[in-house]
Amino acid sequence: MRVAVVKDFNQGYEVRDVDVPTDLSPNDILIKIGAAGYYHTDLQVMQGVYESSGAKPGLIGSHEPAGEVVKAGSDAHNSGIKVRDRVGSINTYAFCGECDPCKRQKQQLCEKLVGMLGLTINGGFAQYMKADARVVAKIPENISFEEAAPLFCAGATV
Repeated sequence: MRVAVVKDFNQGYEVRDVDVPTDLSPNDILIKIGAAGYYHTDLQVMQGVYESSGAKPGLIGSHEPAGEVVKAGSDAHNSGIKVRDRVGSINTYAFCGECDPCKRQKQQLCEKLVGMLGLTINGGFAQYMKADARVVAKIPENISFEEAAPLFCAGATV
């Protein structure tokens, strides 16, 4: 698949070919990307602002993905998500659900969070992207992927 990765800090993005993700955990879904937003945070990732948090050259950018589910892990249905659903994802990936922040303040503050899409793990500047079914939302048919993608960061933040 084609992806856009951080070439090097302050060197922009580079288009490359990589393998489609196949290693789905139980809560994972594979999304065929219809659109992915470019937000100020994406610029900061490319500039190296989040290097101490795990951002690195070679990272697939964008934390505002929207698209169609093409494959689902064994537990994705517990979140009401199934193949062919139109979804978008916030940047949180693989929260534990057990730590104090998860129980009291929401999963984005998880103490054991695996990563954040487009910031510390691969994001939506790709033909396909792995996401956590527990943090996606369905997109109605009357909203295009291009209109929906920015809602999964800027819209969620507001």
